[in-house]
Amino acid sequence: MTTSDIKGNDNKITALYCRLSVDDADKQSDEESNSIKNQKQILQDYCKKNGYHNTRFFVDDGISGTTFDRPGFKEMEALAEAGKVGTIIVKDLSRFGREQTEMGRLTQIVYPSLGITFIAIQEHVNTATGEGVEIMPFHTIFNEWYAAQTSKKIRQVWKTKSEHNMRVSHRIPFGYVRDEDDMEKWLVDEEAAKTVRRIFDLFLSGLGTAQIASRLEEEKVLTPNAYYDSIGRNYSVLIPGNPYGWGSSTVASILDNRKYTGCMVNNAYSTVSYKVHKITHVPEEQRQIIPNQQEAIISEEDWLRVHELRQNRRRRLKSGKTSMFSGLIFCHDCGSKLHFCSSKIFGSRYDFYRCSKYKGSKDSCSIHYIRNEVIERIVITAISDLADFVRCYENVFMYMINERNKLLKAEALKAEKMKLAQAEKRHSELDFLSKRVYEDNAFGKLSDERFEKLIQSYEAEQKEIDKTITDLQAKLAKTEKEGVELRYLFDRLRTLSQITELDPVLVNTLIKRIEIHDKEKRDGKNYVKVDIYFTAIGMFDIPSEKEINEVVKRMESERKTA
Repeated sequence: MTTSDIKGNDNKITALYCRLSVDDADKQSDEESNSIKNQKQILQDYCKKNGYHNTRFFVDDGISGTTFDRPGFKEMEALAEAGKVGTIIVKDLSRFGREQTEMGRLTQIVYPSLGITFIAIQEHVNTATGEGVEIMPFHTIFNEWYAAQTSKKIRQVWKTKSEHNMRVSHRIPFGYVRDEDDMEKWLVDEEAAKTVRRIFDLFLSGLGTAQIASRLEEEKVLTPNAYYDSIGRNYSVLIPGNPYGWGSSTVASILDNRKYTGCMVNNAYSTVSYKVHKITHVPEEQRQIIPNQQEAIISEEDWLRVHELRQNRRRRLKSGKTSMFSGLIFCHDCGSKLHFCSSKIFGSRYDFYRCSKYKGSKDSCSIHYIRNEVIERIVITAISDLADFVRCYENVFMYMINERNKLLKAEALKAEKMKLAQAEKRHSELDFLSKRVYEDNAFGKLSDERFEKLIQSYEAEQKEIDKTITDLQAKLAKTEKEGVELRYLFDRLRTLSQITELDPVLVNTLIKRIEIHDKEKRDGKNYVKVDIYFTAIGMFDIPSEKEINEVVKRMESERKTA
């Protein structure tokens, strides 16, 4: 075999591949030895010494070796498949990748089929001469094992930081900047924060994410990455051709980000495994939320209301109309939403709602019809009456709400906390029992058959307990959320003056649900009962003067005995 046979056709590219991942930088010395600059120098020296020409670098900086979805690597592969690459050289096998299955397929099947020589300098692998080929699979197995162990270490670091109430993710949301004097501290970037507040205001005014994106583009508001570029800050994604080209997904991610309330949110995302880097969303009840970790851009109350409204997204009709009550009106009898119906031909006074299950047949729900202008008048009256009552009888209102909440929630909350404590205690007991049966089985005190039955039983019970704990934590979190909503509702009502017209912000912040009953015919006329549920307090009937006096007497009596 001649030298030219080994080194291939000089007209073909000698691909020099370099890769560095943050996962590889466990020690400073490792980071320096694996740096892109160091890899390039080693590869250049090797080519010069061994007579390889027509060299070209392909680089992936900051990308894990457990995936082959890398820009530089994919560019090299495209040229290889097109027959333009004669040789691929890497500093060592770990730079090429840390996933043994794909590495074996490429180096043992794909490259030989394409006539490509693969060389790993450090392990003395050369597929053209056969040197080091037999031992190469063992190297790749150890490289993958290293990646698995690194992943475990990183996850353990995240867990430890989370347990000590430290930030797990240091990615700063649009609207904040890092404090140069304290890397753990975030400061409000006031210019970007204005855009964040604008997005929340537009959503509460009734616009959807796509409409907000269009509005921001019309107003010439820079996208986050375009804004970062304008102030010289690093960013991860290329700026699109239009620096004002907001996407609905970007708007949605800002609306969903609870960090804008000043909270630290840990464990919000995860990956499938150290090999599969697909991002998965962790359920809200499993996230760690620590309040007051940075200055808030959006109030907790506004974020909670937006979050709730996002779960009941609104649709625009073919007529181009939307209703401020869409997603809030339900059928009292079947629980379905009432659809907003409109037409381009008729005026707005003919807009109406009807039960979404109404199909005109005997088996479906009845129509539950009500006109939009009627429901507007009813809601205006309800909000005005409640606001007047709060302004005139503030102490009576708070007393009545607290008394009702005490009766409804105190015992329930106590019971839920007790159930949670019992579930967590039993979970710990099952961990201890599992450990014991493992030891008893290992020392021959427990048969394999009995061991399998006990372990299966314990694991099944633990799964049920895990679900119970998650459900109970969600219930307790909901109770805390209602307390925040009550303060916000009270503050909003006490400042309201005479209401003559509704707007989406008012409706979205004060009304949680509206239920429409079926019509009743009395004295030859149709009557429709409407139940209005306010945020935090639900239905509230304004008390009569007599009832108010009775409440005042109870308050005075309790004050004297206190």
